[in-house]
Amino acid sequence: MFLNNNKNILVGDPRLDLEHQQILSTLERLQEPIVSKTLRIATCEKLLHYINQHVVDEEAIMRLYNVPNMEEHFQEHINLQEHFISLLGTFIKNGGSINYKVKEAFIHHIEIYDINMIGHIRKQKELDANNIEMGF
Repeated sequence: MFLNNNKNILVGDPRLDLEHQQILSTLERLQEPIVSKTLRIATCEKLLHYINQHVVDEEAIMRLYNVPNMEEHFQEHINLQEHFISLLGTFIKNGGSINYKVKEAFIHHIEIYDINMIGHIRKQKELDANNIEMGF
């Protein structure tokens, strides 16, 4: 079980759970002081890659299952990406460590948006399975 601060942040989709874990693990590395600017840049590039891939995968799943409030969720992705990019730019220039609140904002996104999204998808799959069993 993937826990963070004693909170279960698994959404139940193996790919999304892995992507969340990759992003959170990379954010944790950025919370530690990193000396080399080259290492800071490489770690930030890896984080941005994970975030971009995650957004693409998650939004594809939401479109497939016609998840309600998709546009709000998509806007939240844009807001998170812009926030990450802004903070990473400062981090690359100045060093130090990434603010702990960045990680908490991502966890909040998982708890508020992603868990609800997966709940909708599970219900949709159950309805589809029931319709097939009933011959619809």
